[in-house]
Amino acid sequence: MKKPINSPSADERRQGKDAGVRFLELASIGGWIMFIIASIIFHFARPELQTGVQRFWGIETRAEWNATLLPYLQGLLAICVLLSLAALCYAVSAHAELPTQAGVMWCFCCSLPVVA
Repeated sequence: MKKPINSPSADERRQGKDAGVRFLELASIGGWIMFIIASIIFHFARPELQTGVQRFWGIETRAEWNATLLPYLQGLLAICVLLSLAALCYAVSAHAELPTQAGVMWCFCCSLPVVA
């Protein structure tokens, strides 16, 4: 019985997840957790909506962003973006058949709309 040419032998097969796959999994889970926390902070930091009932009864509402929560929101969102870009760059460089320089340029071009 002939062995197929492209099939790996038992020695060459991977026994578990490598560090890169674990990094991508943890980056994905961590990014989503931080995004959920940032969404909660956004809810409390944004200006309050003033309805007609509140206006009629003279109830005060906050018309500006909460200055104490805003830096936390911006920091969490920046970390989420950096974590996503790092995972994207790793995935492109590890799994693409492009040369490394083309993969880096592709990541750079894809990150421009996010940064802008």
